[in-house]
Amino acid sequence: MTTQIDGEIKEIYESIKYKIISRLNDFEYLLRNGSEEEIFVELVFCLLTSQSKARVAGRCGKSC
Repeated sequence: MTTQIDGEIKEIYESIKYKIISRLNDFEYLLRNGSEEEIFVELVFCLLTSQSKARVAGRCGKSC
């Protein structure tokens, strides 16, 4: 059972790996080149999207 789940997780990871790497590169660029406000908005967005829909977090991020 665990081996099957591990295999499924690996398949999912492989199918979205490029998106993960791209997003990590976006974060790295923002940390190196973004203003404190831009970094703060990204942080707020990431924290809020773990508990709510991205649309709601986006609205909050724009009003910060």
